[in-house]
Amino acid sequence: MQVETRPSEGSPAHSPPGHGDPRAGGGHPWRRAIAITLAALVIAFGVYVARYMPLLPANGVAGGQGRTDLGSFESPGGETFGVGSYAYQDGKTFYFGFGLHNNGPLPITVTGIHTQGVTSSSSLTRETVWMADKDGWYGPPGSAGGRPFHSFSLGKGDERWIVFSERMVNCSKYDLGAGASSTQTLARADVSYRVLGFVPRHAVMPYDETTQVILSGGTPCP
Repeated sequence: MQVETRPSEGSPAHSPPGHGDPRAGGGHPWRRAIAITLAALVIAFGVYVARYMPLLPANGVAGGQGRTDLGSFESPGGETFGVGSYAYQDGKTFYFGFGLHNNGPLPITVTGIHTQGVTSSSSLTRETVWMADKDGWYGPPGSAGGRPFHSFSLGKGDERWIVFSERMVNCSKYDLGAGASSTQTLARADVSYRVLGFVPRHAVMPYDETTQVILSGGTPCP
């Protein structure tokens, strides 16, 4: 007597070896390899963008009567820079500028820029920042061809001229005796920018021309 055994209703059917659902074995190896490769590329690109710093300064320019040229010097890194100084005169203004150049392959948006140290409440200068509205403008601030700073884009190889206008202030915060002095050095800029329009970055840009503002004891101060 033969007994026929049938699978009960609802029981999963058994497939011959090698013909089951491919998902049960974790999928095709080439699909996993592609997914891993794509994930690695995304991570590598994210790291590249997060560290992306394509900005280079172009040659600088300075303006304003009363500047004393102190000569050229070489930094520990081998870069040559000039130094000039102004004797403090309350309310007196001067300016300097440089070209901001995008030397990298990705576009950026510059969202802010100012000279280091000028935001301090005891700064000897109060700064306003201007930018070229067209090629060939290098200052002075307020002249045709320039405008107050606002966010702007720099594509690959693009350059925009930036001018920093300084007004001497705050001498009343210093109590200097005869023969004493206080010096503020304007040597580099803090630059905020976004890569591809959304990744925030920050850079420090050295000036070709370092400027010193020297307040001496006995200087008339309103």
